[in-house]
Amino acid sequence: MQFIMPRRRGMTLVEVLVVIAIIGLLVALLVPAVQSARESARRNTCANKIKQLALACLHYDSQQGAFPPGGVMRLDPALNATQRCQLAATSGTAGGPPWGVLILPFMEGQSRYDAYDMNGGFARAMQDVTTALAGVPNGGRQFRFNPDFVCPSDPNTASGQHGNTNYLACQGGGPDPDTPTRRACASVGFADRYFFHNGIFHANSRITAGHVLDGLSNVVLVGESRYMPLIQRDPSPPGIGWDSALRWWASGDFSVPVGLCATNRGINSESGDSTTLWYGPWMISTFGSRHPGGAGFAMADGSTHFLSDSIDLAVYRLLGQRNSRAPKPAFSQ
Repeated sequence: MQFIMPRRRGMTLVEVLVVIAIIGLLVALLVPAVQSARESARRNTCANKIKQLALACLHYDSQQGAFPPGGVMRLDPALNATQRCQLAATSGTAGGPPWGVLILPFMEGQSRYDAYDMNGGFARAMQDVTTALAGVPNGGRQFRFNPDFVCPSDPNTASGQHGNTNYLACQGGGPDPDTPTRRACASVGFADRYFFHNGIFHANSRITAGHVLDGLSNVVLVGESRYMPLIQRDPSPPGIGWDSALRWWASGDFSVPVGLCATNRGINSESGDSTTLWYGPWMISTFGSRHPGGAGFAMADGSTHFLSDSIDLAVYRLLGQRNSRAPKPAFSQ
């Protein structure tokens, strides 16, 4: 008796192509969802970092009776009012510790804090250490990676190799200064580089909760930036880090309050970032992030918010001001 084995039928080419197409479609649907989930996790991590910075500032306030200064500046008493406004430094000791260094003991950074000489000078930029101003007392300790100051969504800063920063303290807010006195704080020859003093942080500031008449929950303390010059690009432009001195220059040229930013230009309104921009007006007037649609902020009460790119500009500018006495409608996304 002869047995006939059943004939096995393989997949046709058409069937194989259909299967491949289905797999491709599933991958196409899955990848954006995975990427979105990863970005959501990174954004939450970033928000937590901003909150920790804000809480450290609040702990500093509890101990010292005021929020930390934007930066300590040891200015020559002989400077005129405009020079003092522009923080025109005259020696290598003019720049003291910035706000980011002053809050280290309140965020488990005591050992890092102790490594600095608080009475010695701090460099404004890596360039100050490597070129003309070599020998800055704290230069050899600065510009080292600090994970508390970098956003995981920003590939330019999150590599862990340099002391870059994505988080800036808020110096105030509003439109460009419109009075001669306020315009005097602009950089010589650069009318769009301003110092605001209507926020919580500026040179040698000592703002208390009592000074924040708009309410702590309505005033920006810290926000995100994607515009700070990268250490790895130094010396063109000079690389600026989380522990840079607030300001260091021999005149009013190139005045910028390093480490501070104002709610002046719209969030992410400059399309470039730290890999393409020359430092200047963007880093002191434009908060922004690599998160889609907006950027993270912490208010002076420690609460965190994600503010949309499309936030009303007038409302946004008020959020940087501690004493605007103007109503601030709901602003969080």
